[in-house]
Amino acid sequence: MELFKLLNVAVFAIAGSTGVVFLSQGMRVVSASGRSNGGERSRQWVMRVWVLVYGFVGSQMAWTLRPFVGAPSMKFELFRQLGGNFYANVLVSLAEILGFVMVK
Repeated sequence: MELFKLLNVAVFAIAGSTGVVFLSQGMRVVSASGRSNGGERSRQWVMRVWVLVYGFVGSQMAWTLRPFVGAPSMKFELFRQLGGNFYANVLVSLAEILGFVMVK
């Protein structure tokens, strides 16, 4: 189960990275059309901050809206208990796969 959860995280990370690449390409096109007024450094800074916020909010939102990934023995529930946050759960899953922690 933990392996599939981390595989799901990897697939979403690849999809999110692809989206960020397209977003940055679009920002370059917009930035190239407005270079006469300067401020290229500030546009790059805004882009980096936007990507960080996009990643944090997107990962936590996917964690909150996760009813379709679960154990086969569990019944389907549209609204489950949160049980922590995305980052803590991924770290526990990695520790369990690497054999550092045994979670029941």
